[in-house]
Amino acid sequence: MTPDPTYPIDTCWTWAQFNAAVDELCPLECKRIFGKMNADGSSVYYRNQIRQAVLDLANFIPEFTRNNETIYFNQDFVPDGDMHVGVLPPMAEIDSAWFYSTDKQRRFEVRLIAWENRFSMARSTSFRDVDRNYIVPTNASLNAQVMLETVGTNSSKDFIGFMAISPKHDKFYVYPKVEGEWVMSIFWDGSKLDFRDDEQVGFEEEAAQAAAWYVQAQFASYVDKDLPMYAARMQQYGIKRSNIYTRSLGKGKTA
Repeated sequence: MTPDPTYPIDTCWTWAQFNAAVDELCPLECKRIFGKMNADGSSVYYRNQIRQAVLDLANFIPEFTRNNETIYFNQDFVPDGDMHVGVLPPMAEIDSAWFYSTDKQRRFEVRLIAWENRFSMARSTSFRDVDRNYIVPTNASLNAQVMLETVGTNSSKDFIGFMAISPKHDKFYVYPKVEGEWVMSIFWDGSKLDFRDDEQVGFEEEAAQAAAWYVQAQFASYVDKDLPMYAARMQQYGIKRSNIYTRSLGKGKTA
């Protein structure tokens, strides 16, 4: 199902808020001096274990692998003529792609086309030939910024771009370029590996509690060499993880 194109949706914690919640539950581990340290007083090892906990939860709970959103800014692309080239999240199953105007606060869908047609995306005829619902500027050059600026006078149209995904699902071409007030977002299913601090995430308090048990277990094993404590904390983690999974089944969010 295509996500509701309304943006932003302030219903979830950000990655920074999730980390802060785990910090509160791990008051000793979060400030423990061990190996390379971060500017916030936490160790790199500690932050990496929070990320590993989330990855483990996602492998066990399908709910955490669905409807991910990755946002691309201008600096996230490599230019190729009139197009931009971006990198897809590993093993992502793409649901939809959108251009979002931070000025007009509105999304416009990007149409997926065949990979073999990627180099014809910048031709003006391709817009008219593929779908008449695309915004097509009268400017003969079909300049990318002109293309996006036409949103103001063609607001009844739904689509303003094309996207072609490689057969390996490792990169994509997009037209027009993501410039100025515009960002691009992709909704996809799969395990997310990295998060920006201000990015909204799909897990909150109960997942933070599970992550805290996981982090404490790793410190007990790797740092303190206390295998009984490691086993006890991993048991608590497993219980919490199972509870989250069972609750997600009750909501009808897993297959």
